[in-house]
Amino acid sequence: MAESTFEEVVEIAVNIGDRDIEARGLNNLAVLLQRRGDLSAAVDRLQQVLVLERARANQSAEAWTLENLGGIYATEGDLARAREYYEQSMGV
Repeated sequence: MAESTFEEVVEIAVNIGDRDIEARGLNNLAVLLQRRGDLSAAVDRLQQVLVLERARANQSAEAWTLENLGGIYATEGDLARAREYYEQSMGV
């Protein structure tokens, strides 16, 4: 139920052009997917958030999203990729 609610929020946000709510909905969906263990889908959603936040020049949200991506890769054991994302987050 939560997943469909977040997806609906994202769809509505896209339809009305509210990029902030779209990014928040995608981020919430990524958190849910990560908790379920669907790390690939969580990464996909966070990559979408990253594109939105960069387009909006929202540096704090961009850094936070990069950090979250690093955390997922660390969980997967891909420490080199995790480090890349952590370093990017510090450079924003």
